[in-house]
Amino acid sequence: MATSSNPVLTMLKADHKKVKALFAEYHEATPRKQQDIAQTTIQELEIHAGLEEGLIYPSIREGIEDDELMNEANE
Repeated sequence: MATSSNPVLTMLKADHKKVKALFAEYHEATPRKQQDIAQTTIQELEIHAGLEEGLIYPSIREGIEDDELMNEANE
């Protein structure tokens, strides 16, 4: 499953970068801006988690024999 040929994986990787950048921005921001950044980060993480749980984890679960690992990932 190469990232360049899989738009979902490309989007998830971009999400990781975006959230990391938001965390870095948060530490430099004013309290008011921190609130905005926190709200944006929560929204981004909810979307990201939905993609992982709905698309990625079911595909991985089919390909491995480690239910315990996948159950942990879902938590």
